[in-house]
Amino acid sequence: MHTDDKIIILFLENKLTEKERIEVQKHLADCAACTEKLADIYRLESGIKKARVPKISKELKKKVEEIVSKDSNITTKKIRSNSSILKLALTGVFTVIIITVYFFFFNYNNSPSKFRDLNKIENSIIIQPKNEALLTPDELNFKWKKVKKSVAYNFILYKDNGKLLWEKQSKKNSLMLPSSLKMEIDKKYLWRVEIIFPDNSKKRSKLYVFTYKKQ
Repeated sequence: MHTDDKIIILFLENKLTEKERIEVQKHLADCAACTEKLADIYRLESGIKKARVPKISKELKKKVEEIVSKDSNITTKKIRSNSSILKLALTGVFTVIIITVYFFFFNYNNSPSKFRDLNKIENSIIIQPKNEALLTPDELNFKWKKVKKSVAYNFILYKDNGKLLWEKQSKKNSLMLPSSLKMEIDKKYLWRVEIIFPDNSKKRSKLYVFTYKKQ
């Protein structure tokens, strides 16, 4: 059973209990569909600034009220403070994010392309490290198989809460993480490779996990 979108959003916001968070992480480690959904929701959500809410104009305030008023589950009231505006705005934003994610998956899975038939690649592209590996600073070397007709590869690294930590595009099928990258000892990290083709279509590998250890 796939993880509900609402649970994924709560997971990204660190609003789950410790038990729920562990259960979601276990599911994500085994479910490629849900991990792809998590990554896409986060990448869409990451475009929203996380800074404190500034003073807003009357025009912006009016637009926020109009967006929120369309939701039948929300009673639109006069907004009196910046904090209340943020709560109402985020409700509208998350609704847009979920709709966008479903639209993305529908079009991705149904658009015709001679490069789409790559189901076998998804589970066999990764060479090293193995899933659930323990890696020291000297072992942060990642390698995957070359994919026929691909033009580049996008390496994506996430924190254990699903937030993007580092991303790099390369034409090579291997890379070493930079020593300047800030990583925490005994923390788990998630990574995958995105394959890019001449028609700009993309295919992602299964999400792998490793634990960062001392030397």
